Amino acid sequence: MNQKHKFLSLVIMIAAAVAVGSQPVLAKEKKPKATTITEPSKVKFSEFKAVELKPFGIAPEHANHKGNQKSAAVMDDLLQQELKILFPNLKILGPGQEFSQAKERTLQIEPYISDIRKVSTGARVWAGAMAGSSYVVVQVTYRDSSTGEVIARPQFRRSVSGWTDAWGEQGNQLRDQLCRDIANYTAANK
Repeated sequence: MNQKHKFLSLVIMIAAAVAVGSQPVLAKEKKPKATTITEPSKVKFSEFKAVELKPFGIAPEHANHKGNQKSAAVMDDLLQQELKILFPNLKILGPGQEFSQAKERTLQIEPYISDIRKVSTGARVWAGAMAGSSYVVVQVTYRDSSTGEVIARPQFRRSVSGWTDAWGEQGNQLRDQLCRDIANYTAANK
């Protein structure tokens, strides 16, 4: 490639970065305030006869974004796989389905995405680090069906800097890491 082509390529890349970087969404990156909080459960999970898992809920301000819905679906599959290893009799509830009124003491698990910002691969390719960081904050409620008491409510947070997230791959791995964090917490309290 000659000098003229190199210079032209550089000018085009800078112009694209300036154009993308000047958009308000990129200029006003929202930082999550939450941190990971994992206090032990009040009751050992092994004391329960059955376990039920709801699909991931999403905070209303993030629920209509198709990318967030896709992330929640991916996380549903990942968490179900992880928890089936711990609880072979795991009952998986469908969207909108409520916990059953089981006669036996049941551990009810309800994950909720309270905050999410996942930079797409396309945005990462075109804007690079200027597209900002990706992060996910999840709160999981563990409830005892016999009393209705919340026995644990840990909060998990994972993030990746825009400067280190080449091609958006680490942003995709956030979901896997969070589901493993939840499964590890659940195993530690079993």
